[in-house]
Amino acid sequence: MFKRLLPGVCLAALVACSHSEHPASSAPSSPEVAYAAVARGQVDVEHGLLEVVARTSGSVNRILVNTGDRVHAGQKLAELSTDTAELALLKAKAEQQHAEAAALVLSQQLAAVRRQAERMQAAVQAGVGTQQQSDEATQNLVQLQARIAEAQAGVALAVNQVQQAQLEISLATITAPVDGLITQTLLQRGQWIDASNHPGLFKILPHEPLIIRAEVNEDYIGHVHPGQAALVTLESSSVTAVPLAAHVTRIGQILQKGILSESPRLANDFECILTLDPPKNDTTVLHIGQTVMVKLL
Repeated sequence: MFKRLLPGVCLAALVACSHSEHPASSAPSSPEVAYAAVARGQVDVEHGLLEVVARTSGSVNRILVNTGDRVHAGQKLAELSTDTAELALLKAKAEQQHAEAAALVLSQQLAAVRRQAERMQAAVQAGVGTQQQSDEATQNLVQLQARIAEAQAGVALAVNQVQQAQLEISLATITAPVDGLITQTLLQRGQWIDASNHPGLFKILPHEPLIIRAEVNEDYIGHVHPGQAALVTLESSSVTAVPLAAHVTRIGQILQKGILSESPRLANDFECILTLDPPKNDTTVLHIGQTVMVKLL
């Protein structure tokens, strides 16, 4: 009885062993995405922050904006004192009037002196005048023309001085060079501004599309090209954050040490500029200077 049952038991054991060696396959896992390169980057604008500097000296009379204000190109930001420039303008205008009056008097004499010279030349030709008289009349005409030219140069100089004084007054009004956001105010009311030191008065974030400046290791220089798609995530975001779509717009031609690495590296990086694609439903807000991870597809 025992001997007849043994083959069946052995067969069952072999079948059991066969199932244990080849377990049932699990559900297929999602394939991992292969990236051409992964790099750190930083949120920026194309030309960076703009610093508004003073182009004339003076004390700060008025500050018309605050940090955090949005401004448009040409908008007044501050006003410097114009007392010295206004005095210079009054003086220049007086000198211009004097020069124009002097030039006018000489110009009014020109017609009579020219007629006299012409009459004396005609008299010499008619034999009723001397050559000396004709030469003196011609010399008087030449001298008067020289004086008129000198007076006209004086008028031009006076006009230039007026324009210079007017320019100094206009430069005392500080305006925004572009549309943007005031990120920093660097002056105070009553402060003396010395233009020779090129002091910064405001810092403005231009109203331009955000870009990503990524630092890609030189080993991947052959794997990155303009137009290449990429995914951008905030380095401080959770792993479930939806990445932002972007694409490469240009690649730097200079290798240099990266500044975004957590530890010093011996390898060089090349700059890769990316433009963010128009968002669909994502509400992620990026800020200048934020560090991001860039995954190039």
